[in-house]
Amino acid sequence: MKHSVIAATLLVAFGHQAANALDLGTLTNQPRAILQTLPPQVGQFTDVYTFSLASPAFVSASGTSLDLSLMGLNLYGISDFSIVLKGADGSFKKAATLEASTGNYKIEDFYLTPADYQFEVSGKTIGVAGGSYSFTGLAAPVPAVPEPSTYLMMGASLAILGLVMNRRRKDDSQA
Repeated sequence: MKHSVIAATLLVAFGHQAANALDLGTLTNQPRAILQTLPPQVGQFTDVYTFSLASPAFVSASGTSLDLSLMGLNLYGISDFSIVLKGADGSFKKAATLEASTGNYKIEDFYLTPADYQFEVSGKTIGVAGGSYSFTGLAAPVPAVPEPSTYLMMGASLAILGLVMNRRRKDDSQA
C-alpha cells in the first residue's frame, strides 16, 4: 500500500501534462509577448494561447526555447519545442518552422479570415530547474492600398495611350 501511494505521488509530480491556457483577446499589429517558465516536474507541456481576428489579417508568431547551461549542467531547457496554429475547433492551420540561423520557430504572414484561433506551444522540460520559452504573436491587417506593380502597370498603360494619341495627332496634321 505504501509503495503504491509513493508511486502515485511521483506520477502526479513528474508524469502529468501541464496545460496552460491564456486568452490573447483580439490579435492586432501590436505584438503580444509572453515569457513562460516551467518547473522541472512539469515534463511534457502544451500551452494554448487563444485569440480572435476582427478582420482579415496576416498572422505571424515566433518562439524560442531559452536554454541555459552552467559548467556543463543544463539548468533550463526544453526539447521537442513546437508552435502550431490551429482553428478554434482544433483544426490544423500551420506549423512553425525552425530558422536555423537564429534558433527561432516562426510562422510568418499566414492569411486568416475573421474568426477564433489558437496557438499551441508544446515541448518537454529537460533542465534541472525546468524550462523557459518566449512567444510572440501579432496580426497585420490586409493592406487596402494597391501593390506597387499595379501602379507600374497603370503608368505603362497611360504611357502607351499617350504615344498612340500623339501619333494620331501627327497623322491628322499631315493629312
